[in-house]
This record gives sequence, structure tokens and C-alpha cells, in this order.
Amino acid sequence: MIVDIVNALTTKAETERMDIDRDVTAKAGADKNGGNVDPAAQSPGPYQSDIKRLNELQEAIATADFRHWAALAMDQNVADQVEKVQADLQASAEKALRFQQRRYNLWALQQIHVAEDAPNWPERLGQIDSRFLHPSVAALYSMVNDSLVKGLDDHAQRPAALRRLINQDKVHLERF
Repeated sequence: MIVDIVNALTTKAETERMDIDRDVTAKAGADKNGGNVDPAAQSPGPYQSDIKRLNELQEAIATADFRHWAALAMDQNVADQVEKVQADLQASAEKALRFQQRRYNLWALQQIHVAEDAPNWPERLGQIDSRFLHPSVAALYSMVNDSLVKGLDDHAQRPAALRRLINQDKVHLERF
């Protein structure tokens, strides 16, 4: 009886995880092929929603303490199945996070490109949170920022531009 219940619940969790994983993979394919990578108008963004659902599934399994029930049933196959579902959920959440970070970096590249020729470049660059940038994107960000600051002829403009850049509200990873 216990084995049947745990099997049914882990099967349901695995089915939902696979649905989320397919959704994440489809979004990643669209991102890779030049799809819209703009941030969501508000949190949570599309990947953040998937990550949240995966975390909720992980928490539900942990709260239900399936390992305890599997031990009571004295069935190693059930215990192994619970462990596999938990590992798969963790792997799917990590995959979604990697794709979320990639989308953020693709968006940041767009902002950097636009900023190179924009009069409002401090606002464009200022909305990028450099903590989430891939090292190559971070290097490009720094290079463009440095070039634009050095390009200001009036040295009095530099502190004002840098203040605008620093004070700009950041677009957070959760919006992707």
C-alpha cells in the first residue's frame, strides 16, 4: 500500500518535471535562434517561473519525506526511485538557471550594442547587473563603458554620467 502511494506520487512529480524540462528546452531553443530575450515586465520571468515550480516540487517531496515512507515499506526500489526523482529535479532546476543566465547575457549584449551609439548610454549600461554576466560579456561591458567614459570631451560630464550609470535601477535575473 505504502509502496503504491509513493510510486504514484513520484511518478506524478517526474511527469511534471519532464513537462517543465520540455518547456525550458523549448524556450532555450527560441533564445538560441534569436528569439525575444527582453525581460518580463515584472518578476517572475519565464525561466524564473519554471525554476520556482521545480523548487516547489523538490520541497513537496522533501516535506512528504518519501525516504522515510520507503524505509517503512522496506523497499529499496522505491527509495532509489525517490532519490532519482530528487536528483532529476535538481538537475532540471540547474539547467533552467543556466538558460535563464544565458538569456540575461543575450539581453545584456543587446543593451551594450545599443549603448555604443546612444546618447543615454549610462541608463542603458546602468540597468545591467554585472553580477550575472558571463566573463566574456562582462569584459565587453567594461570595454564599452570605458570607451564611452573616455569619449566624453568635457571632464565635468564624466562624474555626472557615472552617477547616472550607478544610480540606474538594475534589471534582475528573476525577470528572465
